[in-house]
Amino acid sequence: MSPLPDDVQIVPADPANLDEVARFLIPFAESRQILPRTRDEIATLLKNGFIAQLDQTLIGFAAVEVYSKKLAEIQCLTVAAEYRGFGVGKRLVERCVQVARKEGVRELMAITATEQLFRRCGFGYSLPEQKRALFIQTRDLPHSLRAAEETVLIHHPLLLGDENLIHEVTMALALVDRQLEPN
Repeated sequence: MSPLPDDVQIVPADPANLDEVARFLIPFAESRQILPRTRDEIATLLKNGFIAQLDQTLIGFAAVEVYSKKLAEIQCLTVAAEYRGFGVGKRLVERCVQVARKEGVRELMAITATEQLFRRCGFGYSLPEQKRALFIQTRDLPHSLRAAEETVLIHHPLLLGDENLIHEVTMALALVDRQLEPN
């Protein structure tokens, strides 16, 4: 990994960043690297979000969505292609972890197609080779995604026998479902 330019700043997002962040996220959603987000959803994420800037230019974004004291999730981790490999994503994840710790959240999860960055940040499977929560989409999704392409494996020991957390995860999945609704 190349060194991070000294000029890159990771700063808390602000409601004034809404338009800029919304524009920044569009190509990532169009290329299916993240889920598409409405302006309202982005505005909500800005409350616990961070932007990476270089010379006042947005080059990265990430947010943490707190579901409960037991569970939070990193959302919309994105870094402009020309700045990947410089540690920008790692610093964004570290700031999200700080928020989760400050909020007293027990576990922070990340749903990702590539796990290398998260492993470098200390993330791991909670119970490898044991019980997992499996999810499948039961209807057509935007961009003609197929259910098999969207099956997500989450190793999560807190789900085992915890009806309250199962309800919280169900509510989080309902939120994801609403984000996938066609406009």
